[in-house]
Amino acid sequence: MLVHGAWHGAWAWEAVAPLLTEQGFTVHTVDLPSSGDLGDLRADAAVVRAAASAIDEPVTLVGHSYGGMAITEASASLDNVDHLVYVAAFLLPEGLSVLQAVGGTPPPWWVIDADRRTVEVADPVAVFYHDCPPEVAGRVGKQSLDSFEQPLSGAGWTKIPSTYVLCEHDAAIPPFAQEEMAKAAGATVRMPTGHSPFFADPAGLTRHLAAIAATA
Repeated sequence: MLVHGAWHGAWAWEAVAPLLTEQGFTVHTVDLPSSGDLGDLRADAAVVRAAASAIDEPVTLVGHSYGGMAITEASASLDNVDHLVYVAAFLLPEGLSVLQAVGGTPPPWWVIDADRRTVEVADPVAVFYHDCPPEVAGRVGKQSLDSFEQPLSGAGWTKIPSTYVLCEHDAAIPPFAQEEMAKAAGATVRMPTGHSPFFADPAGLTRHLAAIAATA
């Protein structure tokens, strides 16, 4: 199951999902309600939890960026998840929020509407897509501010095996921050891409995901 990050949707996986299907995997995706300002972390985790619970076989949960929060929270109360994969993602302990993890001060590229409690990205190309096809940047939407402020109430990675996919040229979550979070994972693999390897190198990301899922 592929879980997108903030400001995105299931469309983020459109290049990777078919490649995984070609290799014999059954691929599921979800749309998180916080992407579009309609929900918070709890709502996102509920969507992931419901979708995973409906699958009558072991599930490998893959979370990109903020999606790491959703899979961490959801997997804490799931019993059919065999592996967690964090793709340039937040791998945090229970009780911590994204905003706390970045130091309590929003990054300069967050454009916050305090009244609507939404966040937009000032320059998606520079932050997410500097090594990706140019047409993808226009699809980035709004994100609920609540999803960044709400702390994890559970952490599935404390009981479920996990792998961190570290993106070495990331401008959104700096590699040094990924290195620290990856210490909590059971294994780490590296990609020479920016924050969005699903567009920068979908074949390479697929190889990693397939190898991880095949041995989960």
